[in-house]
Amino acid sequence: PNCPDAKHLEKEISPFIQTPGAQVAYSGLERSSSVTRLYAMVRYLGTPTFFLTISPDDVHQIGAIRLAFRGVDNLEFPFQMGNLLERLGLTLPMQEFTIPLSEVSLQKLASNNPVATTRVYKRMIHCVIQFLLKIDISASRHTDPLSAQELGVLGRAIEIFLVDETQGRLALHGHALVWTTLAIIMQFFASFPAMVSKISEALDSIVKAELPVATHLQNFFDRKDKLPRPRPAYEQVSNDLSNLEQLAYQCMNCTGVHQ
Repeated sequence: PNCPDAKHLEKEISPFIQTPGAQVAYSGLERSSSVTRLYAMVRYLGTPTFFLTISPDDVHQIGAIRLAFRGVDNLEFPFQMGNLLERLGLTLPMQEFTIPLSEVSLQKLASNNPVATTRVYKRMIHCVIQFLLKIDISASRHTDPLSAQELGVLGRAIEIFLVDETQGRLALHGHALVWTTLAIIMQFFASFPAMVSKISEALDSIVKAELPVATHLQNFFDRKDKLPRPRPAYEQVSNDLSNLEQLAYQCMNCTGVHQ
């Protein structure tokens, strides 16, 4: 294998192996090609503005639970949700639902149905990118000027690089680098203290590193009274986003990220 003829043959056929191999999920060739694409994006777009970790609660997602069951009738569960949401939200007695919904049962259900949890994970990642970050993932080429793009929760996002990983029980989560227009502005005005101060104010308005005292107090009394912690997946989502900051505080309190 180390003779000149073998090395020449390897050099000739390697491009034909690497091109399709880079499309195989979780392969070594895919990782190598991802690093190359990431370097290219950094050279073109500059340093990323944000690093995100997205870890959806696949065990308690209504969609994953419904996909994990076999349906026999379009009028029955899982095709019809019925009072599943009320039961999971602890507003309905256990005996009012016919399938086991204890925490142990839901954990086993997610572990035994990886296709269901993966489909829900993919849909949630797409929703985060498209509706929260406002990055159009349906188009391969963007022709609109930056000023015409919508503002997302991180400002006006330009591009995203996301990698999927697995946890101990093989549940999926994602790590992402996000470029926004702030990255471009910072490159041009890094040597101007006044502009750096304005950019810092803009970043502080997007990223919060603490919760209000009232939220901490509410969490303290809820734990003292041993009240069950609500899960965001079971909460009814409101279309009113006028109080988005307060909704974010409630979500952080429910998931315990701030502890």
